[in-house]
Amino acid sequence: LIQNESVYLNLSFITTMAAAVEEKVDDNRKQQQKYCLVKEKTVNNCLVICIGISKYKDGIPDIAEIKNDIEQYVKIFRDDFNYQVICNNYDELCTAEMLLNCLTESYSPYLYDDDGNALFNGLIVTISGHCTDHSIICSDGKPLKFTEILS
Repeated sequence: LIQNESVYLNLSFITTMAAAVEEKVDDNRKQQQKYCLVKEKTVNNCLVICIGISKYKDGIPDIAEIKNDIEQYVKIFRDDFNYQVICNNYDELCTAEMLLNCLTESYSPYLYDDDGNALFNGLIVTISGHCTDHSIICSDGKPLKFTEILS
């Protein structure tokens, strides 16, 4: 009987603590809503750009798994979400100049129509390869900052 009371008290304590935590979370949400303007937008027409670098030189190891990463991104975004997906040729050497050129010259026509109207209401960019905290490492070993890719 003492064991059962102990279990009951523990469950009661856990239930009480869970309710207190939930109340605190609700209070925090209300506070955030007072000070933050929250906007939500549904993205139903999105372009996904998958960037992958799998081939390297100068002693940097190749990454065969990049192919799997890109294939999974394509499967998820194209098949599950019906988004348009474009990819670079991840199975070739790719310098920073080649990558930036690919983004500006090859992918730009996908973004706007001839009148300058956006063709998509969302953009997702995936980057796969050797990376630092702030850059992708190109095939020649030179880093390209993520901020340069996204600008």
